[in-house]
Amino acid sequence: MGVFSITKMAARLLTIVLIVVICTNSIAQDDLAERVEASLERAIEFLRLNQQADGGWEEIPRFEYGVTALCTLALLNAGKAPDDPMVADALDRLDGKVLEDTYCVALQSMVFCAANPSRYASQIEANTRWLLKLQENNGGWGYGEKRTGASDPSNSQFALLGLHEAQRAGVTGLKPAEWSTVFQRAEQYWERLQNGDGGFSYGDGQPGRGSMTCAGIASLAITGSQLSRGEATVQGDDIQCCGNDSDSPQQRIERAFQWLTRRYLISRNPGHSSDHLYYLYALERAG
Repeated sequence: MGVFSITKMAARLLTIVLIVVICTNSIAQDDLAERVEASLERAIEFLRLNQQADGGWEEIPRFEYGVTALCTLALLNAGKAPDDPMVADALDRLDGKVLEDTYCVALQSMVFCAANPSRYASQIEANTRWLLKLQENNGGWGYGEKRTGASDPSNSQFALLGLHEAQRAGVTGLKPAEWSTVFQRAEQYWERLQNGDGGFSYGDGQPGRGSMTCAGIASLAITGSQLSRGEATVQGDDIQCCGNDSDSPQQRIERAFQWLTRRYLISRNPGHSSDHLYYLYALERAG
């Protein structure tokens, strides 16, 4: 199997695992649960058959250990325990590796936080400091020290996901002011990306995309909670969090959800011809 087939399966596995938690009571719920479980088992078996002897999976050039981290996170989210032989081999493959790409560093932290944050505390902290160091002046993240190019919302979303999990895991050695500064700058970055119609674009002047709008929703929810504004809640048909003025994160999230509601699709990424599975993962994160 090619590496892109593996990454698509890992992304689909993550999406299936995470979306299942929002299933509501219905006549067909038991049948749906059985179908989801069967799908998970097939996906896990696919990853098992494609796992290499060293515990990893075939990587994408220039993104060292990124596919292995993604597959390991998928397995953990599918309910596999850290001491499961397949997961343990993958964790051994990731353990002690110093990564140099925003996607990969963030995914490695997410894996370690999901598996055993105490055991991997020093690596989670090192990754956290790396991400803090690589945040650009505009509040976003690019690919990393060895990759040219400006910040983009995709790297920035994954950086925030990694930092959020590290903070929740209780990473030590960081002062509250360090956390506050990084999340304030990130919040301002995402605010600048939001279009007047509520959607989020990949770059200034571009139309909104479903994937980036979901990324914007999740990112503003993270920054809002990290800046002590409280968790977002649903009250009737409204989202309640982070203040009530027109430019507050609460209202920005509400406008983004309105954009998504008007264009909602599950069969493809609204406003963009590709990145379907990426959109599904971002949609789950927003949810």
